[in-house]
Amino acid sequence: MTLLIRHGLRGSAVALIRPIFEIFYRAAWIHHCATPNQIEKIKKGKFRFPEMGAMVNGIDKAMGETFFQNFKANSWNDQNDFTHSGRMQVNSRLSRDDLQSAYPDEMIAVNLATTTMVAILVTVILLKTHDRAADGERLESMLAQFELKRPSRPSSPKRTRQASQQLKSEPPISRSPRTPNA
Repeated sequence: MTLLIRHGLRGSAVALIRPIFEIFYRAAWIHHCATPNQIEKIKKGKFRFPEMGAMVNGIDKAMGETFFQNFKANSWNDQNDFTHSGRMQVNSRLSRDDLQSAYPDEMIAVNLATTTMVAILVTVILLKTHDRAADGERLESMLAQFELKRPSRPSSPKRTRQASQQLKSEPPISRSPRTPNA
């Protein structure tokens, strides 16, 4: 994403937000919900993951909280808009007189920070799943110091603040996985 942003390809960069979150949701689902048989099928490329809503519900049920459901509810529609050329993607390409990239710097900065945090959480999951729990916990504690300071869209600061607060709250990966260490 950073490379695309640096080269002025902001639309392409924000289109990657949703796939990054999909990796996060799938990694968390594998970590907390998948059975050994399902993990073997995943490794062989012969597994169809649950729908995203069912996946986040399953993760939260396994963890006894609602972090993933709430986070998806606060961000999924915007992510779909950016990935599938929806309202937000189209409106961010229109200026007053021209069709050009018009993504506010503030929105780009917050979305880059958020996706970076999510990528780090995926790394935490992988470390904890592969017998490197201490490294995962150390990275998780460093992540707790990372803050989002501004809303991603002036028109929707409440939703961005909610998503940011959820990421800054206790990291959702700290509990033991249901799956065996691989």
